[in-house]
Amino acid sequence: MSGASTGDELVALLTAERLDPYLKESNGDTDLALELYAWNTAISAACMEVVAYVEVMLRNAIDRELHKYAEEDRRKIPWFMTPYVTGTSYDAITTSVEATRLRLRNISHGRDSRGQIIAGLSFGFWTQLFGPKHEDLWRAALSAALPGTAAGRRKNVMTLLERLRPFRNRLAHHDSLLAQDVLFQLEEMLTLTEWISPSARAWLVQRERVTNLYRDRPVTPLDTLVVPATSAWALYENSSIYICPPGRNFRPIDYIAFYADKEIKPAISKVLPP
Repeated sequence: MSGASTGDELVALLTAERLDPYLKESNGDTDLALELYAWNTAISAACMEVVAYVEVMLRNAIDRELHKYAEEDRRKIPWFMTPYVTGTSYDAITTSVEATRLRLRNISHGRDSRGQIIAGLSFGFWTQLFGPKHEDLWRAALSAALPGTAAGRRKNVMTLLERLRPFRNRLAHHDSLLAQDVLFQLEEMLTLTEWISPSARAWLVQRERVTNLYRDRPVTPLDTLVVPATSAWALYENSSIYICPPGRNFRPIDYIAFYADKEIKPAISKVLPP
């Protein structure tokens, strides 16, 4: 089978729609687009490795502290089944736990263990424990799970986890990372790990593959980013400042341009280092 027909078959299997961002970045070169897609898959897998470590460390650190707070060894009742531990959101927590237990029973012949329940609860479940309704729980127990948190504030943990969730979901759905600041996301995960344990961060830094893979990107990205700037353009015109909306991040760039009033504005601005 020739290289050309192989490429055509792969495009058909992966779909042109999925390959569209890779083709655009490769100037329509199918072979290069497929190489870029393979790189994206590899770095996504490397990122997911880091996510796996971080998620397991986080939930086990939380479980350890709530185990102590609920005095499980004495009471013999798991913290996630103890209303006074989880407070006003006990019903929501119970719903998540029961849904997890039902799923586990369906796949394990009616049996579920405490360890399986902890491992089976979603990333969203662990994130919600750092919401504002759990401020008292943060002060009583959760802060001990992340002793290195900047300023010891629950909100810092919640903010970082809410930024990490969409990136984690993007990885899980095999989406493109071409427009993502992957190294920023890596640093976010390493920061969360450091809040749990500086030694764990040092261990993870020695093992993560993201940094080296990032350097091996087969197509050098454009150095200029065009951002939709319906309201941001006026601010930039008056102050030479662009404020990135919450929840959005961009890959590293040297210049930024603005799309507003149905046109790309002529001003091309150099991004200053932090």
